[in-house]
Amino acid sequence: VRVFTANSAVQTYNYDPNLGTFTRASDSFGPIYAERADTNGKNKFSFGINYSHFSFDKIDDLNLRDGDVQIVFRHQDLPPSPCCLAPFFEGDVIQTKMFLKIESDITAFTFSYGVTDRLDIGAAVPIVRTSIQARVDATINRLATGGNTSTAGIHTFIGGGDTQTFQQSGSASGVGDVVVRAKYRLTSGNTWGAAIGAEARLATGEERDLLGTGTTQARGFLIG
Repeated sequence: VRVFTANSAVQTYNYDPNLGTFTRASDSFGPIYAERADTNGKNKFSFGINYSHFSFDKIDDLNLRDGDVQIVFRHQDLPPSPCCLAPFFEGDVIQTKMFLKIESDITAFTFSYGVTDRLDIGAAVPIVRTSIQARVDATINRLATGGNTSTAGIHTFIGGGDTQTFQQSGSASGVGDVVVRAKYRLTSGNTWGAAIGAEARLATGEERDLLGTGTTQARGFLIG
């Protein structure tokens, strides 16, 4: 999920030494959900911070909170039984319904510097917190032992039941995938402008903790 754009929806100011105050250099706040062609200007800095909250509801059209994610666990021998010698009761399986609440909070710090009047370089450092709450409702499906009362009790959960609920939760926080970028202004007027840019998303976030993607990505773009 891309959670920020640099140099968007901001005002820029110049310091006037004759007046001893700052005067506004930009005519508008710029686009809210897009990038604008204007650059900072030579030796000028731009800083920003934004916050985003995400709550994940579906994966591959499966509702995470309604138990649509279902997994069937087969019997697994340790060590495995020789071929064709596994006992009949290993035909039983455990069928589960998983209920997940996954949320992510991202605070992104952005920085941009004007190398020249036309060229900006910048970076964004996201601080990510991800939390997961999981509940699994498990049921023993007696495909092999259910038809015989003498074997019906071979498989049970702790306590002797056919069903059991497991719950677990956890969270992780840290630096996400850092983005470095550059933008070059081709031309501009009072009400229009054009620029080209490129950015690289570095795999600095811990993929195992869902703080990053685990891979480096790059893209180029045209701004009009």
